[in-house]
Amino acid sequence: MDKLVFLAAILSPVMTIPQCYKIWFEGETLGVSLISWVGYLGIAMVFIAYGYIHKERPILIMYASLAIIESIIVVGLLIY
Repeated sequence: MDKLVFLAAILSPVMTIPQCYKIWFEGETLGVSLISWVGYLGIAMVFIAYGYIHKERPILIMYASLAIIESIIVVGLLIY
């Protein structure tokens, strides 16, 4: 189960990369909600704190990675 959790911690952020690509390289923001992505970023920050406090590496890795990608998406939405 631990290996599966680490795999999920890697795959979850990777699955958001196409959204980054669409925004930054195609300039397409139609149908992408700024409010949702800011909310996801806020939730990621809570889980980062949780993972840090409880020393849960998979949670910390996944949500830190997600926070980076979500920040890139939010900035792209603000620019475009």
